[in-house]
Amino acid sequence: MRIGLVLSVLDEEYQISVYEGIKRKAEEFGFELVCFQLENSLLYSDSVISKISDASLFAVDCVILLTSVISENYVIKSHEDIKKIWGQIPVVSIGQEVSGVPSLLVKTEDSIKKLVEHMVVYHGYRHFLYIGGSSNQQDAIIREKIFTDCMHAYSKIYPDLAYTIENASFTELSAIDAMKAFFEDNVDADIEAVMCANDNMAIGVYKFLKINKDTLKLHDIAVTGFDDIPQSRFSNPSITTVSQSLKQLGEQAVEVIRKICNGEVVENHFVGSEVIFRESCGCHDSEKENNLKSFFNQLQKMYIRSESMQRQVTRLGQQLNFAQDIGGLRYVMKNIVVDFETNNFSVIRFAKKKKDEILVEPMYVFSKGEDCSNDYDGKVLPLGLFYKSIITGNSLIFKYLNSGDELVGAIIYDVSTKVLPYINSISINIAQAIVRIQVLEERQRYAQKLEKDVAVRTAEVVEANRKRLEVEGQVLKISEMERQRFSNDLHDDICQRLAGISMLCKSYSTRKEAVKKDEMLELSQLIGDTLQTTRQYAHNSYPVELESLGLNKAIGNLCNSFEKQSGIRCRYNWKLSEINFSDIEALNVFRIIQEALHNVLKHSGASEVCVELENVGSKVTVFVRDDGKGLSGNVKKRGLGLDSMQYRANQIGADFSFISVIPHGTEVRMEFEPLQ
Repeated sequence: MRIGLVLSVLDEEYQISVYEGIKRKAEEFGFELVCFQLENSLLYSDSVISKISDASLFAVDCVILLTSVISENYVIKSHEDIKKIWGQIPVVSIGQEVSGVPSLLVKTEDSIKKLVEHMVVYHGYRHFLYIGGSSNQQDAIIREKIFTDCMHAYSKIYPDLAYTIENASFTELSAIDAMKAFFEDNVDADIEAVMCANDNMAIGVYKFLKINKDTLKLHDIAVTGFDDIPQSRFSNPSITTVSQSLKQLGEQAVEVIRKICNGEVVENHFVGSEVIFRESCGCHDSEKENNLKSFFNQLQKMYIRSESMQRQVTRLGQQLNFAQDIGGLRYVMKNIVVDFETNNFSVIRFAKKKKDEILVEPMYVFSKGEDCSNDYDGKVLPLGLFYKSIITGNSLIFKYLNSGDELVGAIIYDVSTKVLPYINSISINIAQAIVRIQVLEERQRYAQKLEKDVAVRTAEVVEANRKRLEVEGQVLKISEMERQRFSNDLHDDICQRLAGISMLCKSYSTRKEAVKKDEMLELSQLIGDTLQTTRQYAHNSYPVELESLGLNKAIGNLCNSFEKQSGIRCRYNWKLSEINFSDIEALNVFRIIQEALHNVLKHSGASEVCVELENVGSKVTVFVRDDGKGLSGNVKKRGLGLDSMQYRANQIGADFSFISVIPHGTEVRMEFEPLQ
């Protein structure tokens, strides 16, 4: 059978003593025990601890609740409140009565009455300050009510009896804060005795009194506690308190849960308590006086152990502060295993949830006396599966690791009860180390991604630069070819025509007879043809009609001229509306169409070509489509004409393509959005 124990935190004697009793009895019966520490985490339906009975997680068969210390995490008043979290699983409550749930309680009323009687009647104290626990904590409410009922009863006998109540939260620090608040509101208060709802707060009160004795001009004030933790016995002065057998309480809880699981009907169980009179109330500590040597030996051992453990925690905390990766974390964890003499200690961090599955990444695993960390390298697995892999058969403790409000992971371990408070201290450093490692890993991943992106971008820039240089080279080549072609045209055509005209004019000038009319007409025709050809060359160099006529008519004239010269039918459609082109856009559109028509004439073998411009919104599409033989061979092997068109398209930010069309022919397409 596997028992789940839910409490607040194993860093103070009350919870440690109950845990020790439960652990001892569970081992005696051969039961597994998993202890879950809530600390400041709320107990809600989607938390890890609310799912401890799930077969996919810890699969506990029953739950023992230390209800008296988890009221801040979840209000539990009846079995219905428990069913909302764990369903019908058998549950036992310790320290607080829960309706419909077998509860183990301490009989405190007689002991508290006896303690109040001792303070009022025996010592004759009249002015009291009572420091209780949280106002919503049932144990604290019961103790406070017994105290106030006693005060009311004694006030009828002692009219000068007076008391004030301050609430704290069962810790030393909260008691110190309560004392500060009281004396700030009651500067001239004449308090004779402070009665506390537990020993931790009584120790906190003594610390306050020692620090502020001179400042507040305080006389000796009696102090009492409750629980009889070891520190109350070794405090100076030793603290008068109420002793309750906490280990017995834990042992009985296991016996009760065993009976419930066996189908037996179980009622509430009660454990007795007794008053221990010591020095803090004004009495003599007979136990301390009779065994003074033994007392001081125990005190010395306790001090030495505490100092030694504190030094170890400080050293380990410093080492954790320098852990930069999982390897560094594991190095420190190995030291923790040695220093705290444990056979089981695992550190996990929570990964992203996968649906309803709680995934974890084991960072360090020391199970059954062996370091198994390497077996889990790089693995992310369900929490339940990981737990099954480290089950020892005895007891393990599960503790959240928090960094502020962020839940970063957990530790699962088993150590001596004397070491438990120090594990809770070092867990803070472990959590901070995990957060630091995660930040460094994220930075490393980002740096790697950035390096990869830079490499890709660099390659893109290099490629773009190569293409730019290639295009510039092509442009220079095209420009040179244009100059050469223009030079050839001038030499082979215009110059030849002008030479012919010159020779004809010279021959006419040497003749004695007059030039005939038909000869002059021939000369005039030759001059006219030369002039027309010159104009055509000038037009090819720069289409001046773009400025005078506009892009639409200039393209129309180009198409008409192409049809006349080539004999290929050329259909032209201008479907643009409300579009204005800049000069550079108009020139490049014209030149691309001009080059496309030149390619049709030179390569396509087409009988018809269509030039069309249209727009959808502000986006313009230009295409030149023929019915020729289409593309053949390696289309990636582009000529100067296509490169020239691509270059011009790039100049105006246009998308340029040339493809074969079905059933035959080629289409040159360009899409862009004019700037104006």
